[in-house]
Amino acid sequence: MFGLKHWVSKHSSDFWSDERLRGMTMDFLKEIEASPGLLPAEHKSAAQLLRLLERAPDRAVDLKALFIPPRVPSKESVETLSALEIAEQMTYLDYQIFSSIHSEEFLGQAWTKSDKAVRAPHILMMTAHFNHISNLVISEILKKYTLTEAKCVVGWPTAWQFALTERRGQRGVGRHSSRSTSVGCTRISPTERLPRLL
Repeated sequence: MFGLKHWVSKHSSDFWSDERLRGMTMDFLKEIEASPGLLPAEHKSAAQLLRLLERAPDRAVDLKALFIPPRVPSKESVETLSALEIAEQMTYLDYQIFSSIHSEEFLGQAWTKSDKAVRAPHILMMTAHFNHISNLVISEILKKYTLTEAKCVVGWPTAWQFALTERRGQRGVGRHSSRSTSVGCTRISPTERLPRLL
């Protein structure tokens, strides 16, 4: 019962995309609910799962529309927004992508196959989003004229990590940690020594 509860609560899209599976599961839960020989906790659990399966899923967010750049450029930039605001927005975007990943996208490493755009579109979107944010930080580092300014930009992901930790965005913390070890960021410390050598 615990496994079914996890499946229904965490991967409800499986049931809404396959009406036969949903119907068979609901019939099974109704049998459990009607069975007099089971514990009250099992009856309660079956009733909760039935309610979850009967309730229509929340309206999904259109991810493509969510990532379309605004028609009018914003006056705000990464430098003018607070780390908390950026962390909240990144957490929201990460959640929207992550919650739209269907379990079958993970099967057989679908994101590595030639038809990955069809078999694992949301995993590819999560990867592209990660790369986009990484490239944003790297491009901002390269735009700076002085080493001090570049070091300040390197501090942004760290500030975002702290803000994400406050908001319990643990996945985001891991993502920023891996960004800070990218090639573009790790090469800043060796270039710091170049002026002394010249």
